[in-house]
Amino acid sequence: MGLVCRHMFLVFKGAQLKQLPTQYIVDRWRKHLSCSACRGRQSKEHLPKSGATELWSEINTCVGLVGESTTRQGRMVQVLKELQAEFASDGTGTEATKGNSAAIQALCVVQPPTTITIKAPAQAKNKGSGKRLKSSREIAIESNGKVGRKCGLCGEYARHNARSCPSRCNMV
Repeated sequence: MGLVCRHMFLVFKGAQLKQLPTQYIVDRWRKHLSCSACRGRQSKEHLPKSGATELWSEINTCVGLVGESTTRQGRMVQVLKELQAEFASDGTGTEATKGNSAAIQALCVVQPPTTITIKAPAQAKNKGSGKRLKSSREIAIESNGKVGRKCGLCGEYARHNARSCPSRCNMV
């Protein structure tokens, strides 16, 4: 596409370039630059452009030339409104649509689909579905109802073993 990727900066650094070549600088990156910075720009007249691309390129160049000057900004808005009124009154242009969808369609040369089919999503179980977290009280109640293990020393089913058997304390 002619745009600079992040790897190109390393190539430029290796070639010991101090500035990016002007053919790699896109006009929309220069909106904030002053008029004197824009004058040094080389033209790209030799590159073929579509009508919409050239239009946006010229608009972005004009915005860069306007800069921070409020009088220039007001003049550009006035000229654009006059052009809008002229194009709307001649009846040959496309009907004005709300938003920028017409401009995007013209720029990308793609038409949106006529119908959109939305299908129901596939059912999927959530992680941990079907498991309920129990409170510590509920766990204590359940463990209280269970019969303990058989003690190897006294032979009873209780909550102790041979090491913690109460009868062992009596033996010692």
